[in-house]
Amino acid sequence: MNRLSKIAYFILLFLAIIVWGPIPDCNELLMGQYICKEPEINPNTSQPITCQPGNIILLNCTIIPGLKCQVNGTVNTNNWFMKKLKNGCTYSTNYSYHTAVTLSVFFGWLGVDRLYLGYHAIAFFKLITFGLFGVFYLLDVILIALQILGPANGEQYFIPHYGPKSTYIGYDNNDFDNKINCLSCFKGKSDHGEL
Repeated sequence: MNRLSKIAYFILLFLAIIVWGPIPDCNELLMGQYICKEPEINPNTSQPITCQPGNIILLNCTIIPGLKCQVNGTVNTNNWFMKKLKNGCTYSTNYSYHTAVTLSVFFGWLGVDRLYLGYHAIAFFKLITFGLFGVFYLLDVILIALQILGPANGEQYFIPHYGPKSTYIGYDNNDFDNKINCLSCFKGKSDHGEL
């Protein structure tokens, strides 16, 4: 009887794992399965206090009642976790946008702007060619003013809260499903009546 009860126990355990499945990681929960608090904002940088390199912020999130998840491989018993949110801020340390534009306009022909941003080889090239006779000078003024050319270490410029911020909107493989097919827009009718 003892052996039969052990077999029954393992069968029930196996069925429980199949029915309820593995406990998901807390960072992989779907929207609506947790509620996050608003991040604290630093008044000097206008960014969340928990902003980290890679533009990641940490949010304090509460799991809805009756749901379990794992944090670092162990089951979470606190009903809260720290969620990593990508692209939640623009991490910057000490590269000022206004300083970069000023250096580019007034001393860009000497390569001081590229030296400030960390591009030392290009700065030396601009110095010995006087900004490639003005071509690199004008190009760098435009690229820095439009925030296309940023610091060499990949950080963003430090810009005050009401400053001129531009953001790059990129695409990846997940965006294909989100594109809108508007071929029915040109037929004159749609599913919702006349256009």
